[in-house]
Amino acid sequence: MIAMDIKFNWECLVMYYEEMLGMHNAILSCLGLKAKEFLTAARGSVSRMLHCDPSEIVFTSGATESCNMVLHTAAKCCAMLPDGDAIPHLVISNVEHECVAITAEKLKEEGKIDLTVVNVNKSTGQVDPLDIMAAIRPNTVLVCVMLANNLTGIIMPIKEIAGLVQKHRETQKTVLPFLLSDTAQAIGKIPVDVSELRVDYLSIAGHKFYGPRNGALYVRGLGGAKGCPLTPLMYGGCHEKGYRPGTENVGMIAGLGMASALVVDNIHKYQSHMESVRDYMETLLKETFNDKLHINGCHSGVPRLPNTCNMAVCGTPYHRLEVSGRLGRSMVSTGPACKSSAFEPSPVLLAFGIPREIALNSLRVCVGRNTSKEDVEVFVKDLKQAVESLSSS
Repeated sequence: MIAMDIKFNWECLVMYYEEMLGMHNAILSCLGLKAKEFLTAARGSVSRMLHCDPSEIVFTSGATESCNMVLHTAAKCCAMLPDGDAIPHLVISNVEHECVAITAEKLKEEGKIDLTVVNVNKSTGQVDPLDIMAAIRPNTVLVCVMLANNLTGIIMPIKEIAGLVQKHRETQKTVLPFLLSDTAQAIGKIPVDVSELRVDYLSIAGHKFYGPRNGALYVRGLGGAKGCPLTPLMYGGCHEKGYRPGTENVGMIAGLGMASALVVDNIHKYQSHMESVRDYMETLLKETFNDKLHINGCHSGVPRLPNTCNMAVCGTPYHRLEVSGRLGRSMVSTGPACKSSAFEPSPVLLAFGIPREIALNSLRVCVGRNTSKEDVEVFVKDLKQAVESLSSS
């Protein structure tokens, strides 16, 4: 995985720390009131980015916590089932991020849920909405499908899934199942509108769009009579309406708000720039490596995130660790930061139908808002030299 332009926007925090360092719950304090203003402004910015109401936003430590909150809530939804003694059933795809996949498996091991894992179509890399619907049972309380895959950038048909789920609800005269989409990888790269996606829950991670390492959870109608349920992972004070107790990290939240505001104002410019640079890079890679180049997740007619290229140079016996070690001018990570082992192929890439020998040699290349065509030219030359160096050694 090569991240060419993951720069933190320090303005996101400097603005806050220059003005105040108060706890917002100190209502009688001027600093506390100012902190409250920062929280309100940040919540408004995040809601504008997602096209929802500010009351539907809960600040969290990131997408992992957000997804955990939803899955643990689903495990407690027995009372909402036709048969109150039934175990809640969850449906997820087989290419979900670990924060969904592992949490669901743990809940299943503990006997708190039943679980169905739906495979993606290997010819498209997308999960088929009809396969999702076929997995739904009377006791299904939650469907989890990410908006865009974090390794290949493939965009999933969430709108179509949501439409079928809504039709199912109307036919069965029920509010179930709820729909969660982890959009951590998509925010800041493509427009994300909850009113268009029609999801019930949506998770975001600030560091994926130049913000701090925190995040938020969108919950449709949170706190309202017809809103989606949410139970806290821990208990304590009244922070975040009691859904996420503990004094808010106002500085980080203010940073998340500013990062969200930048997305609101510039998303189409960001998207167009990244896609142009990514496509140029893939053209250079094809010209350099010809038929040895394999771009994972690039299927005709299937949309991808504009910044992502997952690729491998085929016909070489080299592990990605060897390739990364020979890069002289590019900084490379051999897998997601949340993945513990770089020596085995990614199970997600294997789930997409990518052969093991290619998955072992795959790198994810991500361009950013300020990545230039000159930058990717340097990378392609660097990669070529690394491969040639290994071939001659």
